[in-house]
Parts: sequence; C-alpha cells; structure tokens
Amino acid sequence: MNLKPERVKDSHIIIYDEKHWRRLSTFRKKALKIMKILKKHNIDSLVIGSIARGDIHEKSDIDIIILNYIPSFIVENILISSGYQIFFKNLVQATPNSIVKANIYIDENTSISIPLSKLTEKDYEFFKFAGSLSLDGIIKNTRVPGINKKLLLIKPIKKGHIEYSIISREYNVAKILGISPRIIFEREKMLLRRDEIGRTGIFLKINVPPDKNIEDIARETAKKNPYLRKMINSLF
Repeated sequence: MNLKPERVKDSHIIIYDEKHWRRLSTFRKKALKIMKILKKHNIDSLVIGSIARGDIHEKSDIDIIILNYIPSFIVENILISSGYQIFFKNLVQATPNSIVKANIYIDENTSISIPLSKLTEKDYEFFKFAGSLSLDGIIKNTRVPGINKKLLLIKPIKKGHIEYSIISREYNVAKILGISPRIIFEREKMLLRRDEIGRTGIFLKINVPPDKNIEDIARETAKKNPYLRKMINSLF
C-alpha cells in the first residue's frame, strides 16, 4: 500500500473498533510465535512498525528484525523446522549508508530480517522512529509511539491513538520518541523525496532465488558495489 506523507495534519484522535482490536491481536500473535521460536534458539529480535504502534490495517506488514548477525541458512532452517515455508528472499540496502538486510519472507507480508552489517546506535534510533517492541513488550501487550510512512506521529491511548503530522514539530516528536532530532529530519527528508520523485528510492534491492544463499549474493554484489562492500566488511 502506497502511503503518501501528510505535510499538514493537526492532532486527531482515532478510536479503534472491535474489528481493529481483533486484527491487532491476530497480527501480534503471529509475530509473537515467530519471536518465541527465535528466542528458543537464543536469537533476540524486535518487531518494527504498525504492529508495535497498534495502527495496523488489513494489509499491514509484520517486520521482525534479528538484532545480531546469524547466518541466513540457520534462520531458514529454524523457520522450516518450525513449520514455515520460505516464500521469497531478498537483499536490501535502503541508502548507501544504511544497514544491509537479508530479508526472509514466510508469506507476502511477513518478513524476518537479518542485519548483514553491524547495527549502530543510529539504526536503533531508526527502529524507535517507526516504533519497535521486544518479545517482552509483545508479551506484555505494550504499544509504543512511532512515525508511520505518512509522516504522522502515532501516540497510543487506551481506546486507540492520537495522530498528527511531524512536520514543523520535529524537536517535540524527537523528545517523545527519545531519539535525536537528526534522525527525524533525515527520515522526513527521505520520505518526502520519495514522494516527490514517485518511486521507492531504495538504493539496492536484489531478489534471491530460493536455492541461493543470501550472503553469497551479497559477497558477489559487493565486488562491484563499494557502498555494499563497505557496509558488510565488518561482518564478512
């Protein structure tokens, strides 16, 4: 779903109906099951985005990111042995200076991501930007504030959430999320730019055949791509 940034929007309260709460519960149970499976193998993870914030819709993605590098074949084997099928795989780097991720999809909207470059404090701030929850947070049924692709801050309340545009409110929003204003401005600039040029603007995205290893594709691509090579050198 293509969500366009809203450059002006005053504070607005959204009340969730029973259907929304049921859908949120269903999505969270799905994320919880995967995160518990990973934890059984001593793999820590976060769920990122609307599942953490609560403002889901029918086609919301379930984005789970593993916090430390684990070879992708190990994660694939864990998922397969737990009854999941590998829907497709890809290698993604959003910008030349972004983390490199190996994404393993178990269906069209559910992905488990493995960082192929070392996570930095800035990366964790980006997770907070979108809203993120650990396994413990999901178990406790917590909801956290975060910013969606429409550049709206989502602040959970008991019956739903409050939302408003972050534009011209960047410093206040940074305080609410506990992140640097620099992260707010950087992400805002990127999303507005993508909206202006009418495409995703993803720096690198490579679909990986089912029988291929994602790291092998990353190494081969890095031979010709200095930006990718620079980011994955810390791990390989």
